[in-house]
Amino acid sequence: LLRQGKIQIAFDRFLPQEPDFAYELVHREQPYVALHRDHPLAAREVVDFEELAHEPCVGSSFDTETESALARAYGRQLPKHHRADNVLTALVLVSCGLAFTFAPPSIHMPNVVYRRCSGAPQIPFDLLCMYRKDDGSALIREMLETIRALRAAQDATPAAGK
Repeated sequence: LLRQGKIQIAFDRFLPQEPDFAYELVHREQPYVALHRDHPLAAREVVDFEELAHEPCVGSSFDTETESALARAYGRQLPKHHRADNVLTALVLVSCGLAFTFAPPSIHMPNVVYRRCSGAPQIPFDLLCMYRKDDGSALIREMLETIRALRAAQDATPAAGK
């Protein structure tokens, strides 16, 4: 829709890198393990990464920095039983009890609980906006100013990113 000019800006966490688009960081969070509320591991406050090794997992349909960084940090990639184009779709699969995924806890979804992962590295889970590089419209300029002001306010807060 961006390429077709039907929308001017898109917000998501799984954004493919495209050479004709520009990206702006909107918000940064740490990933948590998202589990169905009835999953046996959901009863714990902290889940050990090794316990997830044989659990069905939802991964991105394309390589993301977060997924690659998690694989490097833990020394291996989790086998993906399902693929999703965005984090909301991944969380819907979790909500249905089909798998777990890594996601920021700020996204509320029925039947989904978030748990810290033991030994979890500090890998940011970024919400980005994407827009056409050649779009110099007032709307894009004002939106980017708003995003930057919001991010500066969040960065100035002592609990920012936690």
